Amino acid sequence: MEITEKVILAKREETPSDWETHKRVNSQISEKFQLSLSNFDEKLYGDIKPVTAERIYYNSELDAVPIPYGPNTTLQKSGCAIYALEHALRAKGKKINIAQLADEAYQKGYLCEVKKDDGVLEIRGTYHNLFDMYKNGFCNRAIKYQEVFDNLKAGKIVTLLISNQKYHNDPNREGSHFINVIGKKGNLLIIEDSNSKERVKKDCLEVFKSTNVAWLWL
Repeated sequence: MEITEKVILAKREETPSDWETHKRVNSQISEKFQLSLSNFDEKLYGDIKPVTAERIYYNSELDAVPIPYGPNTTLQKSGCAIYALEHALRAKGKKINIAQLADEAYQKGYLCEVKKDDGVLEIRGTYHNLFDMYKNGFCNRAIKYQEVFDNLKAGKIVTLLISNQKYHNDPNREGSHFINVIGKKGNLLIIEDSNSKERVKKDCLEVFKSTNVAWLWL
């Protein structure tokens, strides 16, 4: 039986004041990242070899035995952030039990559940600060696209939170999605996406334009 490392996360809880402060700062970081694209030139970086041979879990591979993400949903339905986190930790050489990681994230408050006025519980995915340095010490947020390429060249993964609508160029797609960028080939980013059985290659600029947050793994 493989011995796995237990992941211990900080509690997500924030005061209303902290919430507003982080929301404002994070918006400013995202705006700076998008502004950096006005001088976009991926040719300066050339090809970047994938930083890991590890593959992200593909959702459908786990359908036979759904993994709970709290009592009201599963990783298959709501866990793209957990897949991205587990993949990045495994790429750093850690042996992770993804079911334990999902339970830890839920117990520490990272699953966003909102009870609507009609009493129906709405699952809105994972709170973004799961990845942040100030909370769990995993990543810093990028303020310019060049940092993404620099991180990849240094052999480190980049986790992106992308807008589904922009990423898929589909006005009918809603919400956002977590993916891991592991390399670059020509003008294409090499991506690990839990919704895709194979590695994905997409135009660098188009992916960056769809990015709400870019986390640089340390």
